[in-house]
Amino acid sequence: MSDPSEEFAVALKELQQVSETIRQGAAYFEAQAQAGQAIASVTEGAKEYIKEVLPATTQHLLNVADIVDGAVIDQTAAVCKLNNASKAIFQV
Repeated sequence: MSDPSEEFAVALKELQQVSETIRQGAAYFEAQAQAGQAIASVTEGAKEYIKEVLPATTQHLLNVADIVDGAVIDQTAAVCKLNNASKAIFQV
């Protein structure tokens, strides 16, 4: 027969190993949960940033496009005036 105290020591050692594995697994899942929360937080922050910044950026780009469009119209008018002035000079 085996010594009961030796069997107890072996069983205790196995229990400690299983407990350590469970503790490591719990730590892993806790770390995964924290990473998931961090990702969710960053994602939420990005959504808010996009909600706030995108409309302003879009409006700014539209304003710039209007300015460029106006400049092109002014440039076209200036070219027409220059062309008319050239015609007048060369007709004289």
